[in-house]
Amino acid sequence: MPGSTWDVNTPGVMQLPSGRLIRGRGLRHPATNGPPPELGVYLQGREPAGFEWDSRWVRWWDFWLPSDQQAFAGVLREVLQRCTVERVEISCSGGLGRTGIALACLVALDGLPGQYVVDYVRRNYSHRAVETPWQRRFATRFDARHLCSEQNSSLPRRARSWRPSWAARIRSGVMPRPCAYQYRGRRRGQARNFARCPNV
Repeated sequence: MPGSTWDVNTPGVMQLPSGRLIRGRGLRHPATNGPPPELGVYLQGREPAGFEWDSRWVRWWDFWLPSDQQAFAGVLREVLQRCTVERVEISCSGGLGRTGIALACLVALDGLPGQYVVDYVRRNYSHRAVETPWQRRFATRFDARHLCSEQNSSLPRRARSWRPSWAARIRSGVMPRPCAYQYRGRRRGQARNFARCPNV
């Protein structure tokens, strides 16, 4: 029925702190019986096939972070507004990592402090949600970044065009190191020695 939200007993449905209902699911799992969503947000590396309902695609590779974080924040603001009176779902391939992060960020936008959002999603959605340490850091710091992006939106385009380098992101803990091991010993004939990278 158009203009109605989810049943709280529907599998995958999570209640936000404000009482709004949102559904998370994995695309590789069969859809549950019941009414379809009116808006779907799909967190995939490649754009998924067309749906019969309104949909938004966020480019997001598995185990990583959204490629365009400001666009991701904009989609979540739309989700928070529309899930009050509509059925909205957020999905990735398995319905745990990327979906769990998006739900945690949505909880932060709904007013819960960042340090509690991951635990909230794990209690009310799935205990396996948010799979990696850098995904957890992204979710717990999302609210502050979102506010900063809104403040920066009034700046000139040149002032907003700067992006931190990969090295700066790794040092700050926003992104993981590209490899968990580093190679030592590059002289010819020297035996290979792989050592664990620090702070991984």
